[in-house]
Amino acid sequence: MNRHRFGSTILLLSLFAVFACADDDISNADTYSLIRDEVQRGSSIDNSLAYLADVYGPRLTGTPRYLQMVRWVEQQMSEWGIETVRVEGYGQGKRGWEVESFSAEMTAPIFASLDAQPVCCGRTLDEAAVGVPVLLDYYDLDALQAMSGQLQGKILLLPEVTPQAEPNTGRWSDERLRIAADRTNPITPDGLDGPGSEVTYVERLRERLASGEDEGRVIAEFLQEQGVAALLRSSAAPAGVVNNRFDSGMVEFHAAGDPKPVPMFVLPREQHARLLSLLNVGEAPTVSLSLQTQYYEDPELHVNLIAEIPGVDPELKDEIVMLGAHLDSVEMATGASDNGIGSATSMEVLRVLQVLNLKPRRTIRIALWGGEEQGLLGSSAYVKENIGDIMTGEYFGEHEKISAYFNHDNNGHDIRGIFVVGHHAIKPIFDKIFAPFAEVGGDTVTVENACCTDIVVFDATGIPSFEWIHDPGPYFTHQLHTNLDVPTLVDTESANRNAAIVATAVYETAMLDKMLPRKTN
Repeated sequence: MNRHRFGSTILLLSLFAVFACADDDISNADTYSLIRDEVQRGSSIDNSLAYLADVYGPRLTGTPRYLQMVRWVEQQMSEWGIETVRVEGYGQGKRGWEVESFSAEMTAPIFASLDAQPVCCGRTLDEAAVGVPVLLDYYDLDALQAMSGQLQGKILLLPEVTPQAEPNTGRWSDERLRIAADRTNPITPDGLDGPGSEVTYVERLRERLASGEDEGRVIAEFLQEQGVAALLRSSAAPAGVVNNRFDSGMVEFHAAGDPKPVPMFVLPREQHARLLSLLNVGEAPTVSLSLQTQYYEDPELHVNLIAEIPGVDPELKDEIVMLGAHLDSVEMATGASDNGIGSATSMEVLRVLQVLNLKPRRTIRIALWGGEEQGLLGSSAYVKENIGDIMTGEYFGEHEKISAYFNHDNNGHDIRGIFVVGHHAIKPIFDKIFAPFAEVGGDTVTVENACCTDIVVFDATGIPSFEWIHDPGPYFTHQLHTNLDVPTLVDTESANRNAAIVATAVYETAMLDKMLPRKTN
């Protein structure tokens, strides 16, 4: 007997039994059980992550390799039987960048390889930058201007080692989750995703526009005008690890026609300390840096991927429940946890719903964004095109049709629940939907805010928007934007567990009698 065919028959009989129950009232627990079993049986996550990270990583927005990856995802979804899959561009006026090769070495007083990593979006070094680093705080415009005319061809090194960061790690305790669930204020100093802010995303954008000339841009252009060869600094990550994106602090220049900035390399803290020590004792550590990069100004390389399972309820099918994750990554490693695993999990959600032939009342739409790492470019473009203008508050189209937006960009470690971001009226609704996840510790629902990814764009529109609570694990120390963001640090068993939770929550939200309520203030 064909074991696969036998298993499929049992699955179909099980589905028939569940969906034929009285009044078509399927419990959340039944749905969760079906979805969880299918994920365990046929998960695509391992394979998808291998392609997203190992084959196509890093997935830098606006590059040919990024577009190749998007086309691979499109093909996968089509092979799963998803009929509505489309690629949408947003790239007018945008620029892409990638590293072709680089090296970093100390050549005197003794040879040593430097584990430095280049930061987006530095220009090519036409010839190797070689020299004894000059100690200078190049974030201080006054200090730079005092050295005007003396910086041609110099490698600048910050005079202080970056202090090591101390983010959350490990697993959230039951007590910490209980406190989060009991919150009534979404802004709290010890929130699971940080303290939050009284200043909204839109207010920050307005402040930025009103502030006039950006000092960071002034500094970057001054360094270029002065002919500085390269910049060196250290990371705040633990020993041997480099986190270049959070620790650079430089304008990255992502628009077509922008300047091509001076290359910056970020070192592990201990290597920065050694260079400073050698300089302090009167030695002359000679550093040699090489870098080949490529810029692209083709708007067709900047795209989002949209796929959906249509709703079947005649009255509700035009309403939408969205699940978003960003496909792009930074230049470090292969982008496995940020956000390859979020994208692979979201892809699995769609596969499972399709295989089980679940028929949501509302349309379920998966949006895999580009350009998140460059400033939420893909999601912002989608909102502006389909929902409205968050700066003016003028909305149209899908603004009144999207019931919920779920975002997956907080790592692949165990989901412990969900941030409902100040939506007090939604908390009791989600308490019920998330109740079956208590058996795996995934049922916490908190009104706390979530931070700093595509969710903030949708939240700014007033659409109910949510982010998953994940255990931190080693994400903030060894994975996020680091040279160790590779698949071997991703637990795909956790990702499979998470996919069942995400698929169930999204499906149950699409099955509600009414759209989720919106904030009233």
